[in-house]
Amino acid sequence: MIRLPGIDELPWPGCDRRQVGRFVDRYDPTECFLKLWGSEYRARAEALDDELLLPVRAGQIPAADPEELLLAFCRLWHMAPGGGIDSAERFWAGLATGLVRGLRRQLEWSRFAARLPGRDEVPGPGCDLKQVAAFVDRYDLTGMFRELWGGEYEARTEALEADWALQLRHGAIHSAAPEGILLVFSRLWRTVPDLGLDTAERFGGNPLARGLERALRRELTRDAGIPNAVFRLGLDVYVDYGFENVLFRWVQRTGRVFRMFYEGGEWEVELPNRLWDDAVRFGRRTTSERYWMGVGGEG
Repeated sequence: MIRLPGIDELPWPGCDRRQVGRFVDRYDPTECFLKLWGSEYRARAEALDDELLLPVRAGQIPAADPEELLLAFCRLWHMAPGGGIDSAERFWAGLATGLVRGLRRQLEWSRFAARLPGRDEVPGPGCDLKQVAAFVDRYDLTGMFRELWGGEYEARTEALEADWALQLRHGAIHSAAPEGILLVFSRLWRTVPDLGLDTAERFGGNPLARGLERALRRELTRDAGIPNAVFRLGLDVYVDYGFENVLFRWVQRTGRVFRMFYEGGEWEVELPNRLWDDAVRFGRRTTSERYWMGVGGEG
């Protein structure tokens, strides 16, 4: 089982070697990845290093699973003496700062994206403005998507809103992800004063608000199947297909798919793949934490 640190436990640029060493001793996931990847460990770990360090060298924050970033950081620490990095200052002046920034951001995203509401928390017809405001304040994902999408944020959000408004004209929103629905619902709420919707009745009577509320309730109680819209959010997707006791992860930055049976061991899937297709049609979403633990089923 890979143990992830809390955000406040991460080492920071400028801390000394002993602090970094204690962090690595406590959270180094190498043994877990050795079991997961088996004889492929060395090749896959080196390929991961190359993939993650390329954006760091370009001054960008790398995007990957927090577990993978943690592995790359610990590997960099272990290799530092061989690379002539003999002081904390030289360690942080190199690639370590970018990796830990990436790890911090991924841990924040994981915590934020995991805060999906329960079905009964979604404000419905008859609720007042205070209830809607409290819901948006708690579950608004705007900050996460602004950082995730960067300069494309406005265009992508407007495209989602236009797509779903069009679907509503034909009866209902059929293809949506709960994170995306929350984003557009919150965006609509923020524009309420500009639209002159100054009462809960008028907001609830807005066709888009009403359609988003219904779609969100449906997606939060979805038993099986992963909507195509989930793969357009820019997030990695984790799928649990209990019928075959298998887990999958779809890596957004590369489009690659990996498979792990409940008993452990991870392999890349060559697409197209029938089992992956069945998992998308009949499986359910799960979390990165449960994937790396190799745990399926409810929870």
